[in-house]
Amino acid sequence: MSRGFGNSVRTKGGLEKHIVKESGGQKKSKEWYRRQVFEYLYDNMTDQVEPEKLYFYEYDPKYKEKMDKYDIYPLVYALDNSKDNFLGSNIHYLRDREKGPYALALLNKKARIIEKTIHRYIFKQADNLFFEVKEEDWEFIASLPIHKFIEN
Repeated sequence: MSRGFGNSVRTKGGLEKHIVKESGGQKKSKEWYRRQVFEYLYDNMTDQVEPEKLYFYEYDPKYKEKMDKYDIYPLVYALDNSKDNFLGSNIHYLRDREKGPYALALLNKKARIIEKTIHRYIFKQADNLFFEVKEEDWEFIASLPIHKFIEN
């Protein structure tokens, strides 16, 4: 387990079962995984972001031309929120081997928030649609190749 993430127990959730069933155990494209995740999370769609919850959504940054790179499909643990935006930790900015353990540590309230993952997100840049991830799915969704970075 990565340093600073604490100890926790792995859980299996419905998303993992869904992906395994739909993929037939075959590796699929990033687009396929994203589509499956959005379909699976459809019933958990919300326009409210609450601290200490994990969200997956599509995002178009307002100031993208000033950014070196950005993720248009962030997987974000909300740290706070205000009227127009929220601060969050985007798990996709970590190395692959760190993502699952970090998600579990966030879930178990044992994580030190990693600075390179912190970003402020403007609600209207996400069309106010956020897909909340159930706690049982945090570790698995963090391991999926659902990010899409755009580099300037």
